[in-house]
Amino acid sequence: MKNIFTAWFRVPKLSELEMQYMLIPQTKLQWKNKPIIIGTFLIWDLENISFDHLEKIKDLVMFTPEKLYGISMQPISLKKQKRLYEEGFILFEQYAKSADEKIINLIKVHQGATHLILVSSDSDFVPSVHAYLKEHHVQWIIDDRKKKRICMHVNLIHPRLRITTFAPT
Repeated sequence: MKNIFTAWFRVPKLSELEMQYMLIPQTKLQWKNKPIIIGTFLIWDLENISFDHLEKIKDLVMFTPEKLYGISMQPISLKKQKRLYEEGFILFEQYAKSADEKIINLIKVHQGATHLILVSSDSDFVPSVHAYLKEHHVQWIIDDRKKKRICMHVNLIHPRLRITTFAPT
């Protein structure tokens, strides 16, 4: 019984509190001085494209998204977690179900948004992107080495779709 009560009153580690209540510096809010567009969101498949490519992604986006999500089934190091939080990301780490399912659900939930930026080279998201494109804009950022399957299944001439590739170094 004592263990149950002590678990209720567990004091979080200082590092957990620091990351949860950290102020985001103004310079990190705008990516490369691109305007923040209200009603936009970015979803980053962190298992598929490494967070180490953040600066390349910032160069490629057309604007700074209002909401930022990072999804990974694998545990993320404390250093990378801190960097994600500093950048303003909401992190879904070690999600109980598949990361793909979480990304698809986030796209469904944000049907009221105007633009989606998807950072992933996974072709499993093609049906969700097609559904989202019926009324909204999508910029899909893909690793240049893994673009073939996505390009085979997506409508490349859709007027509201912009596919952007980058070459990892």
